[in-house]
Amino acid sequence: MLRARCPGSKLLALAPPEMKRDEKILELLYAGVEGLVRFTDRVEEELAQAVKTLMAGGLWMPDRVIREYVRRTNLLLDGSLHPESPLTARETQILQLVVRHLSNREIGGALEISERTVKFHVSNIYSKTRVQGRRELMSSISSMAD
Repeated sequence: MLRARCPGSKLLALAPPEMKRDEKILELLYAGVEGLVRFTDRVEEELAQAVKTLMAGGLWMPDRVIREYVRRTNLLLDGSLHPESPLTARETQILQLVVRHLSNREIGGALEISERTVKFHVSNIYSKTRVQGRRELMSSISSMAD
């Protein structure tokens, strides 16, 4: 939403040094953050490098996180998550936002549709992918990406 309200902006997160879980960093990437700098004894040096990289159009994230992001995105795009019953274009769009950990309300706002319509599509996604909920959906995506 911030990206839509401030087009052309670059988003850089400043994180505590203990933020090391790739899943948390992935959530930031899904949210549109293009760089992550941890508060360490090298924060000033790293921050300057991160800003230069972002201004040049790059990303400032651990390589392993970017690789995981690409792997999951490719999985969503290649259709292997749902071979028997393909998702509609709208369901695919909503699935991509669910994977980015957006709530039904946030998805509705982003797509300018009602929360009830989002729930309908999410229900269809669960049915077609044979999962019971978001947690199981995310788990199946993570295991397929491995």
